[in-house]
Amino acid sequence: MRVIHKVRCVVLGVLVGAILSIPVTYTEQNAFTPTPADQAELKHILHEVNRAKGQGYTQTEAQLSVPSVQQAMSGELNFARNKGIITEALHKEHALKDGYYVFYTAIPYMRLFQDVTRKLYKRKIGNVGALKDKSFQFIRYSYNDPVYGQYKNATDFLVKELTQNGIIDDNQVRLKTILVSTNLSLFGNAAFAGESTWRFLNKPQPWGVAPAAWLEASLKSFGYPAEYAKKLIALVPLIKHDQGDLFQIFVPKAVVDEVGYLSWRQGIPFDPGIIEKWFGRDPLRLGKLGEVKDAIIHDEINERVYNLRRQWKTGNPEFKGLVNLMIQHAQEGKYWLSTGLDAYKNSPEQVFEINHQQARLLITNDMLLNPDSGIKIYRYSNLPASQISEYKKKLKNVMLEMEAHKKRIAPK
Repeated sequence: MRVIHKVRCVVLGVLVGAILSIPVTYTEQNAFTPTPADQAELKHILHEVNRAKGQGYTQTEAQLSVPSVQQAMSGELNFARNKGIITEALHKEHALKDGYYVFYTAIPYMRLFQDVTRKLYKRKIGNVGALKDKSFQFIRYSYNDPVYGQYKNATDFLVKELTQNGIIDDNQVRLKTILVSTNLSLFGNAAFAGESTWRFLNKPQPWGVAPAAWLEASLKSFGYPAEYAKKLIALVPLIKHDQGDLFQIFVPKAVVDEVGYLSWRQGIPFDPGIIEKWFGRDPLRLGKLGEVKDAIIHDEINERVYNLRRQWKTGNPEFKGLVNLMIQHAQEGKYWLSTGLDAYKNSPEQVFEINHQQARLLITNDMLLNPDSGIKIYRYSNLPASQISEYKKKLKNVMLEMEAHKKRIAPK
């Protein structure tokens, strides 16, 4: 039986002091301790959360208002370094909270792809929608690709994918292509390296690369020669940086349930009752190894995903029943983001495992790749202005060369 854990209220001012006095022993590769500047910035952030109490939280404020999340935040770093990013992102959350829900992800190594796609889109379609006030970034790079037209909406995706395969697993390249993994708060999955936008911003995955083939496909889709990809890729060293880029995605409330769904790790729908049965955890508690007794680790998830898919295909009644229940829940709207995020903001202390809820957004030509859809996508970076300036000059030159080439070969 699933147990909903309620956290008792604590006076925030007292708790902040307690958090900042806790010795941090968190390690990934090397032991570290938050700097005084980091501690001061965290204290300021939590002070602002306290001020917002009773006035209507943003999503980030709601998550940070929960004592267990504040405890986890004491093991985070880089608040001082990213003060400008934090301030601007949280300001935008406040400005847009009435009409939008917000989602966060970090994308390293792809700035060139985003900039090229945005410029090509403007030339083909025009300076439309959110492109007009520079409030849109592309998170996939080919124009009108049928890959991004397979599903009508998030519910259609869930029902079809579960029916065909028994489970969602966005470790598969096929799904990784059409889903974007997001946190529901700037600090979602606090202190959980494998799932945290904040961690991926500050420590991009070393295996990340910018495949030239993606850029070639983008150029061809917009009607430009693929060979220009080499000249464009040559600009990547100009924007080399030790951080990723933070992406803040605002989806209008009226369409959010078409765009995405409430999820857990690897894109699995956030359904505690089914997860509890599937993994044999009673009661279910989520978190990382060392933080939670009987934590569900990455290898176990992969094993269960493989086993469920196999059992689903062979018609095992027990597993088929769980999958059919998940399909039913998807059709009934149990994974709707609107319902989940209203509870997230209005009663965060009562939300089951608030720090471990995520969202998956379905990438479609009509919505996430459409600047005229009402969606806003902002990008934040600590890339030095001098690097950006040099990079922009050289990018402009290559784009002008591409445009001149296109005019030369255009039929008379």
